[in-house]
Amino acid sequence: MCDDCGGTGMWDVLSSVPCSCMDNKVNIAILIKKIIEFKKKAIEENRLWDATELLAIEKKLKNKLKNG
Repeated sequence: MCDDCGGTGMWDVLSSVPCSCMDNKVNIAILIKKIIEFKKKAIEENRLWDATELLAIEKKLKNKLKNG
């Protein structure tokens, strides 16, 4: 677990800036999986704004994973 982000993968949760520990592709994949789970829960609880924000973060991370 990272000391900077506490294992969340986000350096600053409010601005959705990934932590430096997310340079590892395995860590990015794990974080994407967690975000998908949080997004599904937000949809089930009808928190659509949260789901939209999580989708944006998920897309950023997927692009980072794909582009290297």
